[in-house]
Amino acid sequence: MPALINTLLGHDLFFLKIVADAWGIDLNAPDAASARPLIINAMTNKELFEEVFQSLPENARDAILAIYDHDGHLPWPKFSRDFGEVRVMGVSRRDRERPDLKPANPAEVLWYRAIIGRAFLNFKNVPQEYAYLPDEIIELVQPFATAQKKDTVRQASPGEILFTKLTDSPILQDTCTLLAAIRKGIQHQSIPHLKFGQSQPFLLQLFQCANILHGDHHLNTEVARELLEAAKGKALLSLFSTWVSCSQSNELMLIPTLTFESQPQNNSTMARNFLMEKIAELESGQWWNIESFVNSIYQKEPEFLRLAGDYDSWYVKDAITGEYLRGFRYWQQIEGAYIRFMINGPLHWFGILDLAADQIASENCAFRLTDTGIALIDHQTPKTDLINEEILQINPQGKINVPFGAPLAIRYQIARFCDWITPFTDSYQYQISAQSMLNAQEQGLKASHLISLLQKAIAHPVPIKVKTALENWEKNGKEVDIHRVVLLRVSNPQIIVSLQNSKQKKFIDEILTENLAIIHNGAAAKVAEALFELGYLSGWAMD
Repeated sequence: MPALINTLLGHDLFFLKIVADAWGIDLNAPDAASARPLIINAMTNKELFEEVFQSLPENARDAILAIYDHDGHLPWPKFSRDFGEVRVMGVSRRDRERPDLKPANPAEVLWYRAIIGRAFLNFKNVPQEYAYLPDEIIELVQPFATAQKKDTVRQASPGEILFTKLTDSPILQDTCTLLAAIRKGIQHQSIPHLKFGQSQPFLLQLFQCANILHGDHHLNTEVARELLEAAKGKALLSLFSTWVSCSQSNELMLIPTLTFESQPQNNSTMARNFLMEKIAELESGQWWNIESFVNSIYQKEPEFLRLAGDYDSWYVKDAITGEYLRGFRYWQQIEGAYIRFMINGPLHWFGILDLAADQIASENCAFRLTDTGIALIDHQTPKTDLINEEILQINPQGKINVPFGAPLAIRYQIARFCDWITPFTDSYQYQISAQSMLNAQEQGLKASHLISLLQKAIAHPVPIKVKTALENWEKNGKEVDIHRVVLLRVSNPQIIVSLQNSKQKKFIDEILTENLAIIHNGAAAKVAEALFELGYLSGWAMD
């Protein structure tokens, strides 16, 4: 922090006399330059400081301790909200009104005793205006400060952790799913198999940062392959490291309750790291109440997302009401929503936090830091490494079961060859079909590739019926079609002949026999009407 000499510089002689009077210092100096060392010498006397400190109003002492507990500096917007603003006065007005004799708040009590200073300081390469304690004052305050910073984050109660949601780093599974969907050409809005549907826009941002996607969602297959083939712990660390350093990705824009009319001017990388630092300070393995964690940041460091303390420049609205959210009073709706989103979203998806709720369908109300989280925050490969490389299963009908623990690269390839079926709770389901093989063929994939892939991935030989079907496809392409059709059956062949000679012949798709015909799906009612006009009653119920 700046020293007392820096705090007193810039103040005129009368201000220094005000300070001296407040400290009981007999100041007889002709000018400010001569007065400063006399005041500093007296203010740094331990006995005098103790006397002055004890004589301060309680709220002024609280202000000193609040700054001390924040490493000697508090953002000026927070300090002024909590302890008042120092009124701006010219020299003449100050000398006339003497605000030091009638301070409006704790801030003015401390200001006119030179116990606090106000300056732009550069922490974490971000200049911001702070209220600070001069270095000499910090040393003198130490005996009065609490021996340990008060922790306002409370542990979760037993009733708040009845239903736990243990993380298995689902971001890896969703990464594999989304990459396969992009390569397969599935539309982004209809991608099945995502463990967390809300992770999709987050992952698309992350893929851009990792150079997995570039341009208009064009997949960089080499980078994607390296990620999917890596050991899962290494892949997880790679994605995490990219995320924490990615300035292009901004989680604020993903919060569903907020609508931004323009890109907010916030430092997303600094906000992520701040949040993880606060979580890392908590005891790992212990459940913590989410709301108390949010409120502790609100009380101690609310400017973490807007370091300049500017709560009026963002054009942000409530997504439901359309109301503009300007001013510090909307902190919970913006900063609070951001913290909750990060806890329930990215930090859970990466495997950093387990979650818990008091009811099975209610919002999460507790979290705990995992061993994986400790490793990632320390930028180390998680020791657990998700080693469980489970084996695929395939039945004679071509349905493939891929457990969550299977290698990502194998599931990625399986997904490219197959239709996607609704997954089970512990595995993904895929089906080999003529259409899926046709789609794979259009991507340059062959049935022989799938046979080879399956043989390596399953513990037993590929079922002979599956292998035969794939080999026949390789030789002959699609040999069988199965369709749902509307069948017209008549007892008198002349009826079909009459229909063929009418204006409604366009509804006949195919004549199978003299007594059977296939008609357009959806045209049954029109055919029934045409037959009625020809003098034939049908068994079709017309509206």
